[in-house]
Amino acid sequence: MKVKIVNKKKFIKLPIILLGLLFILILMFTTKASSNTEMTYKTVYVSQGDTLWDIAVKETSINPYYKDYDIRDVVQNIKECNELGNISLSIGEELKIPSF
Repeated sequence: MKVKIVNKKKFIKLPIILLGLLFILILMFTTKASSNTEMTYKTVYVSQGDTLWDIAVKETSINPYYKDYDIRDVVQNIKECNELGNISLSIGEELKIPSF
């Protein structure tokens, strides 16, 4: 089977346009992935009577990392960062809290 190229200009332009769009998309995603702010963690020690919920409420009010977060998401995030299987805390326990 023989293929004949009818319009050589369109045949050449299409791959160039597609490569340009691909380049722009890659550039957009790599720019979003690299942020100017580096993730750091602060340490919080559990006091008597503290609950994960109480710590999360405090962090949503003082920690810019959790600005506009739902309190349940903050609790879940703290659990994940500290690899907590449940919400039980011990007095003096050290918790890592994400911050900027």
